[in-house]
Amino acid sequence: MPEVTSPFELPELRRSINKYLRRIDLACCILVCKKWHTFFFPSLWHGFEDSDYNRKMLPPLAQIIKYGHLIKKFSSSKKRQAYLVLFSPNLTYMNLNSTKDLGPHTLALKQQLSTLDLYDVKFADECSFWRTAEVGLPQLKSLSVCKLDFSILSIGCFWNICPRLEKLKISLTHLPQGPPSSLLFTPLRKLEITVVNGISLQDIDNWIARCPNLQTLAYSSHAGSLPLRMLSSLTVTELWPRLERLELSYCNISDRALAAVLSGMRQIKELWTMRSDFGPLSYAALRPHFSHLEKLLLPSPDTYEEAKEHRVVTWEMTHEILISCPKLVTLHGAYAPVNDVLKCQSTPWACSGTLQSFGIEFEFPIKCNPSTHRFIFALLSQLKRLVTLFLHVPSNSPYPSLDIRVISGLDKLEPLKCMMHIYLTERVNQTMEMEDLQWMIDHWPKFIDVMGPMNSDQAKNGALLNKKYENMRTFNGS
Repeated sequence: MPEVTSPFELPELRRSINKYLRRIDLACCILVCKKWHTFFFPSLWHGFEDSDYNRKMLPPLAQIIKYGHLIKKFSSSKKRQAYLVLFSPNLTYMNLNSTKDLGPHTLALKQQLSTLDLYDVKFADECSFWRTAEVGLPQLKSLSVCKLDFSILSIGCFWNICPRLEKLKISLTHLPQGPPSSLLFTPLRKLEITVVNGISLQDIDNWIARCPNLQTLAYSSHAGSLPLRMLSSLTVTELWPRLERLELSYCNISDRALAAVLSGMRQIKELWTMRSDFGPLSYAALRPHFSHLEKLLLPSPDTYEEAKEHRVVTWEMTHEILISCPKLVTLHGAYAPVNDVLKCQSTPWACSGTLQSFGIEFEFPIKCNPSTHRFIFALLSQLKRLVTLFLHVPSNSPYPSLDIRVISGLDKLEPLKCMMHIYLTERVNQTMEMEDLQWMIDHWPKFIDVMGPMNSDQAKNGALLNKKYENMRTFNGS
C-alpha cells in the first residue's frame, strides 16, 4: 500500500468532508493549490441542484460539454436547464420537475442511471421516451412518476420496466391498464401508490400480490378504499414475508382488518395509519413489535366532537408506547391528558435517547397550575435527540395546550441541542413574546423556526414572524 502523505489522500475522509461543503465552498477549495484542485474538482461537478440554479451558478455550455462526464446527479425544476442532461452520460440520478419536450434524447447514453424521478413533465415523444427507458437504462433501480398521464401506447413499456425495479413510486397518475398477469415484481422492495386512477382496485390488488420481497408498502387513496381490506394474517405472511414498513393514508380499513394485516407481518419497524380505524385490536397486534418499532404515526382527531365520540388513541396506549419502544425515532398522534401524565411520572421513557420527531396532543385542565407546564417541559427535556415537536389541538377544544414561554418553563428544554422545529396547529393558542423566540435562537444551535401562530395578537405575531425570518436567513447563510 503506498504511503499516505496527506490526509486528503484518504478517499473516506474526502467523502466525509464533501458532505459538509456547498458548491461555493468547493469552488474556493479548488483554487487553493494543485493538489486541492485534484481532490475537489470532481466533487464540484458531481451534482447540480435547484439551489445552484437559483444563484445562477450554472457553468457555461462549453464547460458542461467538457466536464459533463463528471456529473452524477442532476435535479431541475427549470425548463431551460434540461439541456444539461444531454452532456452527462454518467448520470446515476436524474430528477426532472415541470420539464417540457422530453424525448428519447433525454435518456440517450444513460447506461449508469439508477434513479429517475419525473414530476409533471411534458413529452415531445412519449412512446419513444419510455421505449428508450425500457431498453436503454439497464441499471435503473428506482423510478418515481407524479402527475403523469400514460397513453395506451406507452403503458406497456412502463410495465416492462417495473419488474427490474427495487423502488417504485406512483402518485397522481393515470394508468390506462394494469400490469400483465405474466409479470412478477421480484426485486421490488419499496412500493408507494398515491391516488392512481384508470385501473381498478382488483388490478392494484393483483399487482401488489406479485411483489414477494416487499419491505415497504405505502398506499393512499382519496377514494378511501384499500385493496388489502380482505386479507388475512396468513395471506400477508405468505405474500410478503419481509414486509416491515406499512404506510396507510386516507384509507378505509377497519380495526379488525388492520389487525389481521399487522398480525401477518413478522417484524414491524414503521406503521403509518393516519385516517384509519386503528383501535384496540390493531394495537394488540402491534404490541409484540414494540422492541424494534422505529416510526409510528397514529390518527389524530380533527375536531373536539370527533375526539369525544371516537378517540382512537388513548393515554394508556401513548404511555405504553413511550415506555416500551427503545428504538422509536418518530411518534405522531400521541394523546396525553396532563392529569394522567402526572400520575405516571415515575416511569422513564424507553425512547428518551432515540425520539427525534414527536407529535402530541397535550390536554391541560382549563384552570391549570403554572407548575404543571414546567413539569411537562421537564419531561420533554429527557428527549435529548428531539429535532421536531408537533403540538396538536382539535378544533373547538376548550382545553389549552402547552404554553411555549420561558415564564412557563421553556428554559427546561435547554438540553435539547438538536431542536430545529416547533409546529403549532392553528388551534394551539399561544402568547409567545419576543424574549421567548430569542431564547430558542440563543439556546438551540440548530433551531430554524416555529411554524404556526405564535401569538393570537396579530401585531405581536407579525413582529415574531419578522424575527423568525431573520433567524432563518442567518441560519441559511444568506
